[in-house]
Amino acid sequence: MTSLDHIDWNKIVSFLQQNANSDLAREELSEIAPLSSPEEAYQAFSEIDQAFELLKYEGTRPRLDSLDEFKPVLERLEKNAALDPIELIKTRNFFTDILSLARSLADLDNEWSEGISTQLVDPRPILSYINQLIGSEGEIRVDASETLFKSFHEKKDLKNGIHKLLERLVKTHELDSVLQDKFVTTRDGRWVLPVKSGMQGKFEGIIHDTSQSNKTVFMEPQEVVKNNNRIKELDILIQKEIDRLLREISDYLYNIHRDIEDSLDHLIALDVLLAKACLKRKCASNSVEFSKEEIQLVDFSNPVLQISKTEKDEVVKNHLSMAPGKRILILSGPNAGGKTILLKSVGLAAHMARCGLPICAAKESKIPFYENIYISVGDAQNITEGLSTFAGHMKELNEASQLEGETNLILVDEICGSTDPEEGAAIAKAFIDRYQQNQSYAFITSHLGSLKQNWREDAAITHASMEFDDENGRPIYKLLLGVSGSSYALKTAMRIGVDQSIIDQAIEHLSPESKERQKKLNDIDALKEQLVKTKKELDFEKSNALEQKRKYQNLIEKFKAEKDKKLEKSIKEAEKRIDEELLAARNNRNKSAFDLRAELPKIVKQKSTSEISSKEEFAEKFPPGSSVFASNIQKSAIVQSLPNNKGEVEILANSMKLSVSWEFLKPKTAKESRFKPARISKPKREEAGSTSAFVDVRGQTAEEAIYNIDNFCDDALMKGQEKVKVIHGHGTQVLKKAIRKHLARVEYSERWQSGGDTDGGDGVTWIYLK
Repeated sequence: MTSLDHIDWNKIVSFLQQNANSDLAREELSEIAPLSSPEEAYQAFSEIDQAFELLKYEGTRPRLDSLDEFKPVLERLEKNAALDPIELIKTRNFFTDILSLARSLADLDNEWSEGISTQLVDPRPILSYINQLIGSEGEIRVDASETLFKSFHEKKDLKNGIHKLLERLVKTHELDSVLQDKFVTTRDGRWVLPVKSGMQGKFEGIIHDTSQSNKTVFMEPQEVVKNNNRIKELDILIQKEIDRLLREISDYLYNIHRDIEDSLDHLIALDVLLAKACLKRKCASNSVEFSKEEIQLVDFSNPVLQISKTEKDEVVKNHLSMAPGKRILILSGPNAGGKTILLKSVGLAAHMARCGLPICAAKESKIPFYENIYISVGDAQNITEGLSTFAGHMKELNEASQLEGETNLILVDEICGSTDPEEGAAIAKAFIDRYQQNQSYAFITSHLGSLKQNWREDAAITHASMEFDDENGRPIYKLLLGVSGSSYALKTAMRIGVDQSIIDQAIEHLSPESKERQKKLNDIDALKEQLVKTKKELDFEKSNALEQKRKYQNLIEKFKAEKDKKLEKSIKEAEKRIDEELLAARNNRNKSAFDLRAELPKIVKQKSTSEISSKEEFAEKFPPGSSVFASNIQKSAIVQSLPNNKGEVEILANSMKLSVSWEFLKPKTAKESRFKPARISKPKREEAGSTSAFVDVRGQTAEEAIYNIDNFCDDALMKGQEKVKVIHGHGTQVLKKAIRKHLARVEYSERWQSGGDTDGGDGVTWIYLK
């Protein structure tokens, strides 16, 4: 059997690998193989269709760049090794990818996306834990623990004191004759002064180093020895505390490493799936129906040509139909007319379908689920076995003749074409007869004239040819079923200007049978022209029908738009009445009104930007920090700026900063997290002096934090509480600023203030409820 690469399968695999983000996924794609049943293929089609929803908009493919770097980290974690800061950065990148993916999946809001989300560990508590220990640049945070905080500050104060003392010593005139230079430096982490060689006896201190020229001795003054010793002690204490914290977080991750490993496996599988979805998008391919009795490939084309085409190129599409009982197609036609490309297209469609990949054909296409695909395409010469091209070809045809059953597909290009035509045709007919007897499917190309005729009417054979433009003398790569084609050798010779006398003499050299066949060619060509004309008329009628369909679809859309407009007007009036009742209920602390608010349908509770008529009104209702949904990219986002002169608003969506028109931005309905909760959670620290209700949003995005705070405050109002505490930490200040901007405009907040010295300081915000 010739390799699948002879039908360009390697180019399909290469495209898939190029569209994977990780080497782990690329390795799996290199081993893509046929599935065991049509049911598995249908399942694969469905998963690719679902993943395709994530790629509908350019640039929306979830990035999974962290998988390769995290794999060795996970292997160390499985051995319960203590991770270092660099490994924790890679771990953070991995869980950040999960968080970003979860947001994309939440936007889909279907069973498939929910299923993917529930397979992943909740990254938020893990990210919160890592971010409390590791800074944005990978450094250990000074405030990671009370011990570190105190030790770092004590060390800083000691260094400042030592430096000031040494600077003062340098400036005293008494040491002018002793010091080599007037500067302060360090040796082995201890502060020293440069003393002239030979003057050590006039300077009380400890020698730590000498210069390369031996002219300078670096000495630690006796006055700072004690403090330098303390700094050394603090360095040891700090390192021990860092080691303890790294060990602690490593143990935490080790306890859930099996869940993390499952998440990694699922992400690799998703990376593979998204690469397949990229192939579907590039080739505009579709799922196929499996049929045991017939082949219907509607508007099918070669996927390799689809991948490599430019915007100016147009790939020819064909329609291949083989009725039940017809399992062998003999394809003829001119040289360079597209026979081999069509043969490869059929082979790729068959192989891709059994691998669970959508094929380059219309949705209504059907094809058998082949267990074996036998290929004889290209030069079969084998030097190592001493086989000529023809002998190698014979060996391949003979091996194919051993296959039995309708689950086998045989592809043969130029059957028996490299030997004496008469003998070659006889052998070819014998092999084709055997393929019929074995009930195998076979697609065969040939120039041999005798294979185009003299078959029994009940034979399982269909003839087809590739169209040829007689007027322009060139192939047009369209498949014509039911009619054998000529090789057009004589016509080609005439087209390129061969002397007519030579053409006439060539005709005289033909056998009587060939001469008769040449005479009949004109009749066949006339029939083909009629078929082509009829096909064009049918295509024109089909085009008109599709145009009418589009027209009626537009009318339906217009009707829906008018219906939505009237519905929105009614909703607006209802919202106004409900808002008035809610306002009265809030002022009177009427609990039943809050219950009413919770029970309102989503369509009533949600404001719509369709009510907003200008960018100024948008700026008033959606200031920076507001949560919105960007309909043009189908993503949740946070407003980052007011509309500019063009009406464009900066938004942050999945870590991407974009500028979009305010008209695309709508209020976002928050969805509950679908993460699988981690079985182990980080031990919570007690908040000193805190007896009030609090919500901890550290490690969350601004969008998540605001949503959780709103829900928490709603519950607090229902319970009659007057104030709540929000723990957001310091970090980069972004989360704190977003929360406080939000509190300045919400109805439930009367005022807010930062925490005091005993309850978290500026890392805490107290909300006083109305």
